[in-house]
Amino acid sequence: MGAVRFLIILCVQLTVVPATQDSRQTVGDPPSAIPDVVFIPTPRDVVGEMLRLAGVKEDDVVYDLGCGDGRIVVEAARKYGCRAVGYDIDPLRVEAARERARLAGVEKRVTIHEQDLFTADLHDATVVTLYLSTKYNTQLVPQLKQLRPGARVVSLLFEIPGTKPDQIVRVKSKVDGKIHVLFLWTAPL
Repeated sequence: MGAVRFLIILCVQLTVVPATQDSRQTVGDPPSAIPDVVFIPTPRDVVGEMLRLAGVKEDDVVYDLGCGDGRIVVEAARKYGCRAVGYDIDPLRVEAARERARLAGVEKRVTIHEQDLFTADLHDATVVTLYLSTKYNTQLVPQLKQLRPGARVVSLLFEIPGTKPDQIVRVKSKVDGKIHVLFLWTAPL
């Protein structure tokens, strides 16, 4: 796939969604949920701040739930040399994320799953990044509570109700000029 096709895929507005209880799938089955969270790309400088806030190191395994075009997992693998795993339900976003990893030369350290994020197995995760909604962050709590002690969770814009963040950071992006709020938690939640 060429760079032009990659750019076309990145321009298409698609979505990341949770599954309803009736539409849970196993690994390998195609996702079967109706999109209801619009993909909004995280500005590149905010991606860097999310990874910095999480204290990512080479031995970390970064998971991005609702990875969209893969910018967070690719940057983690490129900048820190760590393994990174993305989950997205949209096949075109998954294709774009895989192509981004290939173009960055980190495809051996980045895995992208076309899978509902609510079925993601987080047992290897040492860092989890989120840019979803308060509602979906809340629904992820059972999975996040299973993270091993010391794992870090960074959410852009949305809190996890009922959990006190370790840190709240406001970042002014040079890319879009907006102030972005980042929340950091350390497991156990």
